[in-house]
Amino acid sequence: MFWRRRKQPVDIEPLIARLSEPDCSHNDIMNLGLTRDKRAIPPLLEVLEFGEEKNRAFAALALPIPSFDPKNYLPEVIPPLIDHLLYDPSAEVRQACAAVLACEQYKLKDPDIDNALWSALDDPDIRPRAYAAKFFIYVKDKRIASRLKEWLNDPNWAVRYTACDGLVELNEVNEQVLQTIQQLQQDPDAIAHDQLLSQMADGVSPSLSDKKTGLRDLEEKARKLLAGQR
Repeated sequence: MFWRRRKQPVDIEPLIARLSEPDCSHNDIMNLGLTRDKRAIPPLLEVLEFGEEKNRAFAALALPIPSFDPKNYLPEVIPPLIDHLLYDPSAEVRQACAAVLACEQYKLKDPDIDNALWSALDDPDIRPRAYAAKFFIYVKDKRIASRLKEWLNDPNWAVRYTACDGLVELNEVNEQVLQTIQQLQQDPDAIAHDQLLSQMADGVSPSLSDKKTGLRDLEEKARKLLAGQR
């Protein structure tokens, strides 16, 4: 589903009213956000706080659209997003908040967001943890390297995968990183993940025996980085 940016003024009141209907959907929530009208913020915050779980995550995703528009910057939505990132009982909502805050932090460089994303590295669910980690990896924050090295021993394959990917990106490769990548290539869940990514990239071919997967590429990069250290 793609949501198009609205170019013409719309009557926002019916869109707000839809949020209180029993059959309110994620499309209704995103359509309200796409009005880029600051009147959308209070009802979206209400859904984030009190809505059904499936809708609360979309409310978090919709909030930045009217709030962080360059012509209409409203930073008061940051504290609720941080609060739900750190304390919401739903991993799906925490994931949405992590994704939104990480995306906006590239531009905002807000110390409160930075601290919240760092705290999210301790989230018990890999999804918000991964979004937080990817932000620090993307901005080349070297603090994340030591945390990623700890994740190499995590029993969850997805955590180890995220750690290896990040450490390769940061040029922080050692023998343990290479060994973990090789072990992941024997893990059925990691293999399935790689195959899905490859299919999404190619749009074709259920047979991947002749293709490089993400882990194979990652192993090749890790080997080159290790060779450069010798």
